[in-house]
Amino acid sequence: MLICESAADHCPTVDADQYGCSTAIVDYLMSKGHKTVYHIAGPSTSRAAESRARGWREALEQMGARVPSMYIGDWCADSGYQAGVALAHDPDCTAIYAANDQMAYGAMLGLQSVGKRVPEDVSIVGVDDSLVDMVPRLNLTTMKLRFDDIGATAFSMVRRQCEGEKIPVGVKTVIPPELIERGYVYIAQPPLYKAKRGNSILYLKDDREMEDYLIRGGCEDAFLQKQNGEQIAGSDLITLVENTRKVRSLIATLGKKAPEKIIEQMAIHGLFDKNLTADRDAFKKTLDNLAVCLDSHEAEYDKGWLADLNEDNSFTIHRTLRGVKEEHVIGSTVMDSPEAVILNEMRTMLLENFAQASVLVSKNGVEIRIPGPVAFVDAVMAAGKKGITIQRYKGLGEMNPEQLWETTLDPEARSLLQVKMEHLDEADETFATLMGDVVEPRKEFIQDNALNVVNLDI
Repeated sequence: MLICESAADHCPTVDADQYGCSTAIVDYLMSKGHKTVYHIAGPSTSRAAESRARGWREALEQMGARVPSMYIGDWCADSGYQAGVALAHDPDCTAIYAANDQMAYGAMLGLQSVGKRVPEDVSIVGVDDSLVDMVPRLNLTTMKLRFDDIGATAFSMVRRQCEGEKIPVGVKTVIPPELIERGYVYIAQPPLYKAKRGNSILYLKDDREMEDYLIRGGCEDAFLQKQNGEQIAGSDLITLVENTRKVRSLIATLGKKAPEKIIEQMAIHGLFDKNLTADRDAFKKTLDNLAVCLDSHEAEYDKGWLADLNEDNSFTIHRTLRGVKEEHVIGSTVMDSPEAVILNEMRTMLLENFAQASVLVSKNGVEIRIPGPVAFVDAVMAAGKKGITIQRYKGLGEMNPEQLWETTLDPEARSLLQVKMEHLDEADETFATLMGDVVEPRKEFIQDNALNVVNLDI
């Protein structure tokens, strides 16, 4: 009795259906809408690899599909990785059949290293289900070779021979594989906004896409006029807005601890440089410059900013308006924050573009004074809103059936969110906190997260 890749003339033979394994995989992938299937084969010395490659090739030929060039691996994950990296640059490659799971998993990692998503961009199927207990949260679809059934069949044939039954030789009994379909649950994500300009309608999935859209519109035929005479326009203007948007976000975060206009000028004047505290005289001089700059951006009756350096290297920014003192102490919670580190790294860009007030000239010739980075981003997006009607969706119930299909259900247009196990755990905990019968955890949750709320609809 043999468990072998080819039939023996001297004894009964049993094996997995290597050829049928390939045809089943090709059928499965082509049924998903792929135009063809690429193959990462095992080494040419392997009869199993040869049978799987032949099944793949002939299945595609029978369907009238293009047979792509075949990649030869060595059963190891690294060969699959190299093939995945190469195939990531082939725009026609949307489905890959790897001759074993190690190469399939390697191909998955190779594709992802180049920015391809699996299975959203490229579907992958392996063979043998050998990684199920080795790779956590494995999402690889595979053909499981049923070795238990092969062994049981082989034992049965031996037993039957021992009992005097004649078992044919020269033919091979094949055991069909089992498709193990793995993956994630996906949720179709409806858009958050509808932007309408004239008869043109554009759906935007989130705040980021909305900002990108407004920035592109605000930069169209516009330019930034700096005091030194330099003008920034076109792609350079868009790049500057993108960089400044990062600054704006960091300032907004620190703005919970001090006024944004102070944080903004601190970033421009280099007050987030940790080396500044080593020289108190230079530190104080920088603070005085900060106060002068703050005054330069205020109306005449709002001037009067002063800055005092404290013994612990914190400092106090203050002014008195109509007999009322306004005071802000800037200490380690601001100066040592991660946002402060990033803002300091971006100081050169801020100093070059926002050390002095500039003017944004829109495509309509409207001039807007720009005192700093926050005002710059706000002005560009305000210009981008001109002539646009924006609708913010609160739920799918606000859409008519046509809009629901166009934005959420149409496979050609929809965005999908991948649901992972950790998300389920987090969601369950959050719902238990917010919707449970115990009040105290819900109260603590609201208090802890109140300052993080954005886009609150009341």
